[in-house]
Amino acid sequence: MSEGSPENIQRTVGRTIERMARESYGRLVAYLSVHTHDLASAEDALSEPLAAALKTWPRDGVPQNPEAWLLTAARHSLIDVVRHHQVVLESDPRG
Repeated sequence: MSEGSPENIQRTVGRTIERMARESYGRLVAYLSVHTHDLASAEDALSEPLAAALKTWPRDGVPQNPEAWLLTAARHSLIDVVRHHQVVLESDPRG
């Protein structure tokens, strides 16, 4: 297997994501939940970028600052959830 083979890239990306999950997950969830006051939503919001990283990082490369990438993606996910809830509330004829 060559150094740049798809298998090696996947392995390297997998190790990076595993390290991020181990070292940064708790800190990122804490940061997100402090701002949202909702631990479950913070965990859900962070799980989506972790899954996306598994797909995109092998193809596009690991970002220079993976923790910032995950945080930014999770924050965008939370913003989408808030917008969705606002649309649902505004479309509810009872309220």
